[in-house]
Amino acid sequence: MDLLTDILQDAGLRRRVLGLREVAPDVALRFPCDRSIGLHVVVQGPVHVHAPTLEAPLALATGDVAVMARG
Repeated sequence: MDLLTDILQDAGLRRRVLGLREVAPDVALRFPCDRSIGLHVVVQGPVHVHAPTLEAPLALATGDVAVMARG
């Protein structure tokens, strides 16, 4: 296993879904992270993350990683 997998498993996290999605520029995805954690890698950007605690959307570019934690 790789180091990241070891760390996530030591933290009690298990992979449930692995997917690659192509999203049109005018589409938004909603992630239910109330009881989970999400690890998202941007393979082609830009992508904008919206959250209630952010004053403005966070712009991510190709190669950026977003970790969306529980709650």
